[in-house]
Amino acid sequence: MDEATSPGRKGFVASSTTVGGRSYLFARKLVAKGIDAVNYHASILGWCHAGLPLETPDGESTNAVHPYWRIFRVPDQYDVKLMAMNKQENRPHG
Repeated sequence: MDEATSPGRKGFVASSTTVGGRSYLFARKLVAKGIDAVNYHASILGWCHAGLPLETPDGESTNAVHPYWRIFRVPDQYDVKLMAMNKQENRPHG
């Protein structure tokens, strides 16, 4: 666990992954440990399709999205960044 998921932290954790499956399992594990956590079931793809803004962990505005694989459709206004194993495929979406 890191600072965001430490039991003494106030607030809650909202987990999200590309389509929501892995984040669901993560949220369940946190809840089992007594941490107030939820799964954002619409996933990062749902967030992007709604046209909502993204931020880096430092609070900076970004349009970079990291879908698990290229097969997932990301709206054109976002910059697709694939996992390191597919680094040569990172490119602006469009």
